[in-house]
Amino acid sequence: MENQHQKYDRLLEHIRLFCEKEKEIRAVMIVGSRARADGSADVWSDLDLVLFSTKPDKYLSSEDWVREIGP
Repeated sequence: MENQHQKYDRLLEHIRLFCEKEKEIRAVMIVGSRARADGSADVWSDLDLVLFSTKPDKYLSSEDWVREIGP
């Protein structure tokens, strides 16, 4: 059975693949508790991301891109 750490790794891989194919996305930054080097994120911590895009309206006006990353 997949543990929580493996699930986040798999999710990050889906995000990486998505962002690589979207030419408007220039960078992605993990922020919040999952970004801390001290390992203070627990199993209830979510994954906070900041996308840097040349076309932010494409990502702000619809949630379809989130579904493309995965469930």
